[in-house]
Amino acid sequence: MFKRILVTLDGSRLSEAVLPHVAELAAGTNAEVTLLMVADNPAPIGGAVHVEPGRVVDITGAGTGTEAILEIPTVIREGETHPQAEERIKDELDTYLREMAGALAGGSSRTATAVLFGDAAEQIVEYAEREGIDLIAMATHGRSGLARLVSGSVASRVVEHAGRPIMLVRPLSLPR
Repeated sequence: MFKRILVTLDGSRLSEAVLPHVAELAAGTNAEVTLLMVADNPAPIGGAVHVEPGRVVDITGAGTGTEAILEIPTVIREGETHPQAEERIKDELDTYLREMAGALAGGSSRTATAVLFGDAAEQIVEYAEREGIDLIAMATHGRSGLARLVSGSVASRVVEHAGRPIMLVRPLSLPR
C-alpha cells in the first residue's frame, strides 16, 4: 500500500474530482495524504508610489554665503511587497486546502497541506522527490490535440518526470 500520497489541486472543481478516489484508496490505511497547490509567483509591488519633496540646505564656500540646495524626496509605497503578496496568497490557498482536507477526513486521519510557487509540474515533481511521496494523484483536464499543445499539460509533464506511480483521474463530469 501507499504510505505517502500527494494530491495536486488547482482550485478548480475539475481538480477536486480526484478527492473521492484518494479517500477510497486511503480508507482504512495509515496513509498520509498531502494536498498541494502550486501558485504562480506573485507580481511585484502594486499600488501607487508617492514622492513628497523634502529640502536640505547645505552651505558651501564658508563665509561666502553661497548655498547649494539639495532636494531629498521621501518615497512612500502603497501596496504590498513580494513577500507580503506570497504570504497573502499562501494563506488564501492554505485555507482552501484545509477545506478540501475536510472532505478526506473520513478516508484518512492524516492529512497535510502545502503551497508552493513556480512552475506547477516542476514543483510537484520536486516536492514528491524531496518528501518521499509514494503516489501522486491528480485530475487531468483531458485536453488533446491542439489544445494540449498550446496550453501544455501539467499531468503529462509530471508523468514524464516523476519517476513514481501516478494516479490520473479524468472526470466525465464536474463534481457536484
